[in-house]
Amino acid sequence: MKVSDKRAVFFFLAVLLVCVSWAEGRLTRQGRSLLWDQQPINMVGYSYYGLVADRQFDTDAFLENIASHNINFTRFFLILPWPVEPGPNVLPFAKTDGKYDLRRFNEEFFERLRHVVKRAEQLGIICQVCLFDRCGLSIGDRHAWQNNPYNAECNVNGLLKGNNGGYPPFCCVEGLIAEINAAYIKKVVETIGDCDNVLYEIMNEPYGQLGDLAKWHAWVARQLRKNLQGRPGSKVISSTGPYDDEQIDVFSMHKAGSARHVAATVKQSKELNKPIILSDDGDMQCMYNPEVTQFSAKRALELDQHFEHLEFSIANQREIENRRASYYYQLPGLCQLNRRNLSRLSVPLILRPYVSSVSVCKTSAGGVFSAKIENAKKIQRIVGEQSSDGGRTWSQLPMDIYNDTIKSKAFSIGNDIRTLVRIVCFDKQSRRWAGPIYASVPANRWAVQLGTEIIENGIFRVRPNAPDGVVEPAILGGKACYRVAPDKRGKYAYFRLEDSFPRGQISGPVTIKVEYFDETTDSRLILEYDGRSGPYTTAAPVSLEGSGTWKSTSFIVQDASFKGRQNDGADFRFSLENSKTPMALHSVSIHYSEGVQVSGTFSGPVSL
Repeated sequence: MKVSDKRAVFFFLAVLLVCVSWAEGRLTRQGRSLLWDQQPINMVGYSYYGLVADRQFDTDAFLENIASHNINFTRFFLILPWPVEPGPNVLPFAKTDGKYDLRRFNEEFFERLRHVVKRAEQLGIICQVCLFDRCGLSIGDRHAWQNNPYNAECNVNGLLKGNNGGYPPFCCVEGLIAEINAAYIKKVVETIGDCDNVLYEIMNEPYGQLGDLAKWHAWVARQLRKNLQGRPGSKVISSTGPYDDEQIDVFSMHKAGSARHVAATVKQSKELNKPIILSDDGDMQCMYNPEVTQFSAKRALELDQHFEHLEFSIANQREIENRRASYYYQLPGLCQLNRRNLSRLSVPLILRPYVSSVSVCKTSAGGVFSAKIENAKKIQRIVGEQSSDGGRTWSQLPMDIYNDTIKSKAFSIGNDIRTLVRIVCFDKQSRRWAGPIYASVPANRWAVQLGTEIIENGIFRVRPNAPDGVVEPAILGGKACYRVAPDKRGKYAYFRLEDSFPRGQISGPVTIKVEYFDETTDSRLILEYDGRSGPYTTAAPVSLEGSGTWKSTSFIVQDASFKGRQNDGADFRFSLENSKTPMALHSVSIHYSEGVQVSGTFSGPVSL
């Protein structure tokens, strides 16, 4: 063979190799490992299940937010029947005369789906796209089934009839329902089949009452394979629960906080030679306890596998408060705690400059912000920024650069408004990579305002939607506020201090001031705080007068430790003593002696 012929053959083989690699997509599976660009990865996920279907949700802000915290994985449902006010949700099927036509598609939905997945791809975030959902098919769930496009009462196709409060015959491989689902699967693949970052999930938490699950999962997997053939994107398919089917690459296990369930799942993973995603979906202990969530994520990574956190606090906040809940200053405290803890464990998938640790030191000259940058050699320039209006506008913050570490000039810290600081890296391709936002609060004043706009200035609501801590928005005495919901077992209002609070550095008394609605005479306002004698140390109670007005009172605490030992890491909580009247609060603040010298460092892979 001539040299020129050999070169031609070599060139052909090289092109073929590139094409094969390109056709496989960047996300691939090899045995019990997932690969990104042919390198083993560990996924750490932070998710809102309505990311696509909730048309009021700011998807770009959410994705950019978790990317700035180095989160590399997210999961969402395509068919979301639950009402998310002000809704309605955008679903895959078009409507005819007010009812869904399962044979016609809603192009608005698929444009939104593609936008979300492509934006996540640019940020280096893998999307687990859940095609079907079992929860919404529950006839007994009136909130879900009455909005489900597969409900015969909601569509023009006569599918599906209720089944005595159980589940309809959804998982069929023949007939009209199979024909409709096959066309839907094809449409999804046509929309995102060229994306490198997709993990196709067949169904969320399937139940046997829906049909022959093994047979149906095999059928869906083959529908996906058929439509993905020849397309350039990812071809990785997952299921909830283990199926011994060669076409299914990955399986998920929910309730990741259970050691027994995790051990059984690891055994199945080894037997099937497939990677696993340990998710806290459905695990109430995980979802409302940031320490358990963090522990579960660490365990998944120690097993060299993957973890996904479904942030129900966002969903609850969307439904109850009707807020976008995208930027960090809009998220409830529990969301921030979970995201911060997970971000400390996650590593970006794409090779880019990113913030791996931050600190703020408070001095007499103001605050000094410093950060360490990974992959600093890829940086073209770094911009420091600060904001005093909740991140709506940013101004330049002068920075000094020392190799891979940057340090700001001292910036002023206001009396009442927190200062937000961050750095933004621009790589040598001029791409912008924002780092996490760090909040520096005044040296001696920490506060939270509860109303139409939630302003968490160093104090977070911790348990607004969890058992015994359910609170809901209300208007009393002409003022927007939050009130506990006794009909939902709510009794306490829980709060947690930001990690940068100078715990252990305050020797004098701490004053906790609260603004409450004085509605009854048969009770007293109770403060329980994490003190040196125990996590639920009780301060001297305050009697109510029943004036029907807003009042303020102060509790002086001499022995506060604030170690986060109350439920879900809370530092203190309020309640009314044996009262049938729901407690309502508008604001809470903490003050301590201005003479205390406060300086400290918060360090970790990322900030709040």
